[in-house]
Amino acid sequence: MKLKRQIPNAISIFRLVTCFSLLGITQIPDRFTMRLTFTLVYGLVGLTDVLDGWIARKYSLQSELGAKLDNIADTCVFAVGFISLLFLLKLYPSVRSILVLVVGVVLKVFSFALTKIRFGEWNTMHTYSNKGLGCILFGSVPLCVWMGEINFWAVVGVVGCIALTVAEDTYILLTSKTYNVNHKGLLFEKKAK
Repeated sequence: MKLKRQIPNAISIFRLVTCFSLLGITQIPDRFTMRLTFTLVYGLVGLTDVLDGWIARKYSLQSELGAKLDNIADTCVFAVGFISLLFLLKLYPSVRSILVLVVGVVLKVFSFALTKIRFGEWNTMHTYSNKGLGCILFGSVPLCVWMGEINFWAVVGVVGCIALTVAEDTYILLTSKTYNVNHKGLLFEKKAK
């Protein structure tokens, strides 16, 4: 029974380890083979992100460790995707795209810092808007790999989504008495009667 409780955590660790293989995949000389392999492995990484959470909820295996592992794995997947695009595939964004990306990063850091200030931990909530943002960020990496560029207007759209999720997170963090990493979001709160 104890082993069963660790299945979601094992899947998160698998995602964490597997995402680093993407760095090697970017070095495949044939562009089509590289893009296809990258997309398939990246898709597997994304599938494990969905799977660990689904299993944890379905079988009541959620844990504080699992939530932290999930956040660490998600951060590493994002970082590896970014490194893959910029440094290994040399898909450099324009200066204005970089400025917009900096705004997005600052907003997310603000959200992390506010969580630390209010509740004493570096974390992010699993709201539906944050999950949606994760899907957008996740999907943008293979899209850039196939397009061979980082489009300015796509960056603006992503940062706009970041701004919306940070606004929701900020409101929740400032109005909540306790921290709930699994908060669904403002539209999904149960209103007191």
